[in-house]
Amino acid sequence: MYKYLVFNNPDWDYSTYDFNNWKTDTALAASFLNATDTNLQPFRNHGGKLILWHGWADPALTPLASIRYYEQVVARDPAAADAFRMFLLPGVLHCGGGLGPDTADWTAAIDNWVEHGQAPERVIATRTANGAAIMSRPLCPYPQKAVYSGAGSTNEAKSFVCRR
Repeated sequence: MYKYLVFNNPDWDYSTYDFNNWKTDTALAASFLNATDTNLQPFRNHGGKLILWHGWADPALTPLASIRYYEQVVARDPAAADAFRMFLLPGVLHCGGGLGPDTADWTAAIDNWVEHGQAPERVIATRTANGAAIMSRPLCPYPQKAVYSGAGSTNEAKSFVCRR
């Protein structure tokens, strides 16, 4: 990231970097990488819909930051929840992988929301091994979570309900 995004220098050497300068050096990249603006009203006013998902087992970025951002957006404007959904994926790492169900049809979820006005209330995610689905779970919009219903396989989405 520093070599190509921050400094645009393929010869940059991390071993000589003075980390006392990180805040100044990364300010430009942070201005377009960091999701810190909690005012989604202009986006909503143009019909925008936003789905944010984060893996609970992400070792690179804490899911607590995504939760904090979501809560700040909704605290600023409770109506933002009409155009903004967040889903937390159990056991999923950064951008996929891990022990949890990391594959979901986000395109269909957002398309159905934008084109048909149906906000995603439950998205099914799967985990595959050797090309076959070995687990499925419902992903529930935060602050809901998938709770085992007490019957059926714990590897099947139909055995879970979304609850607060």
